[in-house]
Amino acid sequence: MKTTGLTRYILLLSLLLSTGLGTSLSYAATPGDREYQIKLAFLTNFISYTQWPNHTEKLNQFNFCTSSDRFKELATPHIQSKNSAQRNFVLLKVKPGEELQCDLLFVLTEDADIWQPYLAESKPGSILLVGERRGFASSAGIINFFLAGNKVRFEINLDHLESSGLKISSRLLRLAKLIRSGENSDD
Repeated sequence: MKTTGLTRYILLLSLLLSTGLGTSLSYAATPGDREYQIKLAFLTNFISYTQWPNHTEKLNQFNFCTSSDRFKELATPHIQSKNSAQRNFVLLKVKPGEELQCDLLFVLTEDADIWQPYLAESKPGSILLVGERRGFASSAGIINFFLAGNKVRFEINLDHLESSGLKISSRLLRLAKLIRSGENSDD
């Protein structure tokens, strides 16, 4: 089923508002921080719409990893606000070569040159790999953010998703641009 532009906009808006960030973005943030707040809203929703294999023994803890000190600092209050009696979110800064204890890894543009070859070679398994640099999803990641008309959008690599063992809800898949490995993104 093809999603119309208006329907897609409404779904994206409801995704943002469901995190509570849709209304909290009005503070005086720099343009870069605002973009990352929006991406953070998407990331936390990706968690809600993704199932991890063998996650039953870890249901009470979710390791949210990033490659950036700046993003970790920006994300910490939001991630801590998601903690509940059922699930504890832990925000970790990681580097390539470390043993990754991540459920989700967000790789920022400035770190993509280091991470993309490492992730493509190591194939880390059931980690939701999310980036923001053109080509990230086609080469190593599962989800990649891109800007289209000053709006944050995302693409999902179906081949990488399938090989990871993760399951993403069809509701989220309908909002994404779907690609396959080796396809060039036209974002």
